[in-house]
Amino acid sequence: MITVENTIFEKTPGYKAGYLELDNLSIRDSDEDFWKIFDEETERILESFELSTIGESEAISGMRKLYKGWKIDYTRYRPSSERLLRRLLKGNNLYRVNTVVDVCNLISLKYLLPIGLYDMVKAKGDISVRFGREGDSYMGITGLEISAGGKVVVYDDEGPVGSPATDSKRTALDTGSEKVLCLFHCPENIGDEYLEEMITDFYDRLTGLQEDPPGIVERGIARR
Repeated sequence: MITVENTIFEKTPGYKAGYLELDNLSIRDSDEDFWKIFDEETERILESFELSTIGESEAISGMRKLYKGWKIDYTRYRPSSERLLRRLLKGNNLYRVNTVVDVCNLISLKYLLPIGLYDMVKAKGDISVRFGREGDSYMGITGLEISAGGKVVVYDDEGPVGSPATDSKRTALDTGSEKVLCLFHCPENIGDEYLEEMITDFYDRLTGLQEDPPGIVERGIARR
């Protein structure tokens, strides 16, 4: 189970974090059947938006309100879900990574909420969501150093490992990963039913890409 620092709830009482910890993963490159489904579903998503209208999405507007409550400039550190949508709307393809990351991107685009992925063998100790300490930073998956100070960041016992904007290289998944924590950031205006559906959809899609279903270690919603 993850924990959320009280100061997060003090500034944004309606914030909640869905979590799904899995083991028995068998990660590989996604096949062309998956990418056919991915392209079909993202095409339907893109038909609903233009760059000038994405703020009309309840999920995106809710995340922007969260960022405002956290005093984070969302135009500089956009939630990963909004960045994915903007990338596609600009005509750029997404990178093909592996089955878990690719499913994560599809689900994040469908529900427009950011998802963090953390290899629980590489992560050290407990996972928490908190405001970053000044001077803390982490290497993002793109290879850029990300400042944690003043932002809402995911920590393990050794330091920051990600945020609603981007994950870290230190705990990134690869084809050897067998245990993963999926963290779903959710604003106040999005109900539990929507979040639960998102988590279930993620699990079901991933199960369809494995011979044996992943084991569920923990699943739940952390809230005030």
